[in-house]
Amino acid sequence: MQLVFTDHFKLQILERKISEKTVKDVLETSEQIFITGTIKVAQKTYFDSTNKKEYLIRVIFEEKNDCKKLITAYKTSKIEKYSRR
Repeated sequence: MQLVFTDHFKLQILERKISEKTVKDVLETSEQIFITGTIKVAQKTYFDSTNKKEYLIRVIFEEKNDCKKLITAYKTSKIEKYSRR
């Protein structure tokens, strides 16, 4: 599966201090994927050892053929708001 990192996406993860490695990990081993029309959201929890806090990383993307066009990604501490466990 090819990943397309748009300029907007690159800027967003840089500003939000999310590594490309983390994004790829979320896409490969997501705990949940939500689909709304053509948009998909992959998410996964992780423990930030610097802040000593658990976060949820959400990666928003479009999938066409064998390509994932990455739109944005962010982390949030509001895990329950976005989780459907």
